[in-house]
Amino acid sequence: MTLFKKGIAVSFLLASLQVNAADWSNFRGPNYDGISQEKGLKLNFSTNKPKRLWKARVDTGFSSMTTAQGKLYTMGHKGGKDYVYCLDENSGKVIWSKNYPAELSPNLYEGGPNATPTIFEGLVYTQGKQGQIKCYDARTGRVKWSDDLSKYGYKRPGWGFSGSPYISGKLVIFNGGSHGIAYDRKSGKVAWNSPRGEASYATPVPYGKDILLFAAENLLKIDPNTGKEKWSYKWKTSYKINSADPIIDGDTVFISSGYGRGATALKAGARGVSKIWENKEMRNHFSSSVLYKGHIYGVDGNTNDRNAGLKCVELKSGKVKWSEDMGFGSLTMVGDTLLVLREKGQLISVKATPTSYKEQGKIQILGGKCWTSPIVSNGKLFARNAKGDLVCMGLK
Repeated sequence: MTLFKKGIAVSFLLASLQVNAADWSNFRGPNYDGISQEKGLKLNFSTNKPKRLWKARVDTGFSSMTTAQGKLYTMGHKGGKDYVYCLDENSGKVIWSKNYPAELSPNLYEGGPNATPTIFEGLVYTQGKQGQIKCYDARTGRVKWSDDLSKYGYKRPGWGFSGSPYISGKLVIFNGGSHGIAYDRKSGKVAWNSPRGEASYATPVPYGKDILLFAAENLLKIDPNTGKEKWSYKWKTSYKINSADPIIDGDTVFISSGYGRGATALKAGARGVSKIWENKEMRNHFSSSVLYKGHIYGVDGNTNDRNAGLKCVELKSGKVKWSEDMGFGSLTMVGDTLLVLREKGQLISVKATPTSYKEQGKIQILGGKCWTSPIVSNGKLFARNAKGDLVCMGLK
């Protein structure tokens, strides 16, 4: 095991002590990789079609879901306000909701919040599109502290602040400015902030004792305690849309962007990175890929791309192993199974193997526009659409 893997493993272990083993308490799940490690779930939809357990309404938005201690959290927009929802995970009933004034900002899409709540040690952290930072009591919804990124002169990205909160020790880090801003997670006091600049849309991911942040025009390795940049790799994309989170495999880092930009695999060291390969075979618009046994599985293409679809790419070479036209969508993974949510609400089970596309059944679970990544937690799959229909599907 490399030093990087050891460091990441330790950070995951510490985080797992704060929540139940099957909880999904931050964006992209316990290991920040979009993969659930739950066992014993019925994932072959050809023989076991999941049943809907409940349906709820959480208003307009693209915030994904998080869970902790029997509760589910997400965000939506209604009537000139952003809402933070806490629901009972097993019934879908609202336990509490809090709101604050906000703009819908429907820029070529429905609008509403993009970021996903993060839960840690009984607190819920959120970020709104205009840069509203909030910390709530997870049990009651009482506001513990708040801030606004606009007061630091940070330029709002074209589609609004979208990165989800990231916990690092005593700090919570948000994607604002050139490479983030960190607060004491209990008091809300600013620990460090980066220079003025336009933020990207990605969420920080752990990299040993450091973090990787896919910024507006580069990939950055950052000391989470000080905000100091350790190295930078230039990566320019149309409209500065670097949205899909980096994927890490030892000292190899994978990043991908849409608008025809493509992907690259980088060999990372203590002081910098070098390119292993670069091509246009995987173009993640904002739906992040997953890594399984040396292969990247993800949605290649933009939301308006008729040729978008699911692809399998070998990490070490960038070679395409297979592709399947199915339009735009998002995905999560459980064990060796990909759960792909197509743009119009069809959920497909796919065996993660580089040999060929192996579908294991499909089921329609939602209507409307479905861009938000589904999650799997405690034997259930949760998915939502743009207008705020949220469904819970049983997988046991």
